[in-house]
Amino acid sequence: MIRSCQTFAAAALTGPALLLGASQAIAQATPAGATLTINPAWSLNLSGLMDLGVKHVSNPTSGAAHNTVVRGNNNRVTLQGAMALTDGNAVTFGLQHRFEPDTGTLESPSGSTSRPLFQGEARLGLRSDKLGWLRIGRGLTAVQDPNGAYDPYGVATVASLQGVLTAGFSSDPNQTNGAGGGRVNNGIFYASPKVDGMVFRGSFSPTENAAGYTHKHMGVSAEYNVDALAAMAGWERNSVGNTLLEVAGKYNFGPAIGFLGFSHMNAYNSTKDRTGVAVGARVPMGDYVVKAGYGRLVTANFAGDASGTDSVLGVGVDYVINKYAYVYADAARLRTPTGTTTVTHLKNTAVDLGLALTF
Repeated sequence: MIRSCQTFAAAALTGPALLLGASQAIAQATPAGATLTINPAWSLNLSGLMDLGVKHVSNPTSGAAHNTVVRGNNNRVTLQGAMALTDGNAVTFGLQHRFEPDTGTLESPSGSTSRPLFQGEARLGLRSDKLGWLRIGRGLTAVQDPNGAYDPYGVATVASLQGVLTAGFSSDPNQTNGAGGGRVNNGIFYASPKVDGMVFRGSFSPTENAAGYTHKHMGVSAEYNVDALAAMAGWERNSVGNTLLEVAGKYNFGPAIGFLGFSHMNAYNSTKDRTGVAVGARVPMGDYVVKAGYGRLVTANFAGDASGTDSVLGVGVDYVINKYAYVYADAARLRTPTGTTTVTHLKNTAVDLGLALTF
């Protein structure tokens, strides 16, 4: 069994379940004189993830600190529910609240405008064993939903390759403070049943003609996952007309898991297209998991007709305490282009040390 960041992220969504169908347990926790009734037809699951640590940056931007206490992954509390109908059908809902664990405030990665209360998800749906899962509301798009599994760092830590795997694409750049990085509002989402290892996904948002919204979001993806091989391919268009093509895969060789990804963003009404390539590996060694990865993202015509290159070269290790918690340490060499008329590259070394747990 390979224990990884992805394993812990999955555990946060699937267990351990807090089953609230038992009215007796709730009654005991309810103050005298108050009435709280839970329909026993509902199965509810309360779960979460907390991740907090310290980070050092050798060459921070102006006004930023060298050393900070920061979150690694997105800290969250998730409530999911399903009410069984007949013939393998169910009504479902999902609510995910995200927060900053160092301050206890709503998630706000830049320290300014807070993201929505239910930044992670707010969706209502119908699920069928035969026809698939249809949901409406706010959530991850058809491409952004599966792609986190193809980052050897689990989309967390200073060495994450997620920005390369998505070519710096935002599913809805009109949302403030990066809230629309991988999510859309007013969305319709579909996931097919898994057949012979294949799952097809689609997402659509009719929002258009509001301020800044010039295009309707739409996205499609296909994912294959059988035995040692997993792979995905997807295409997406955002609210300003940019499009993303992403192809990624991973293979479990036994001693190690290898990762490979390609992305291309076509910028609407701009020549600043982006192309990214990422490779990585995870190597389980008893209670430890060694991680390594490299990503390169090239932006065409970054300054004039000169391209700019972002790059990430990182290594890290996880110490697995148990199936609910692990300690991680990572180091990355980062390269970021700057400039408007000529291109220069800011070089940085980032190091983190943190603790993550699920419940």
